[in-house]
Amino acid sequence: MLAPVLIAPAVIFILALVGLPLLLAIYLAFSSATSGSLSGHWVGLANFRHEWGNAIFQRALWNTFWFTVISQVIVVLGAGPEAQARLRRELDTEAAKLGASDE
Repeated sequence: MLAPVLIAPAVIFILALVGLPLLLAIYLAFSSATSGSLSGHWVGLANFRHEWGNAIFQRALWNTFWFTVISQVIVVLGAGPEAQARLRRELDTEAAKLGASDE
């Protein structure tokens, strides 16, 4: 019974910090609201159709795609050797401790 009471502040904090802005962004994406005003009427997918034809948006989307792909390739290729080096260092340290305690 104590666990829900203890976790409630963290859940409320995350919902306030992440959930509310996410809902606001979804509302703004499907409405005609402009900068500095939250009032607007429902336009559905019209905003998305309009931006899809924008050359700058298409270029930004393409750049985002390639940035994501390249960064993930770097992470995947770099994480394996890094993890092995750290594991080897840890194993060597443990082996040295065991060797020192045997003497």
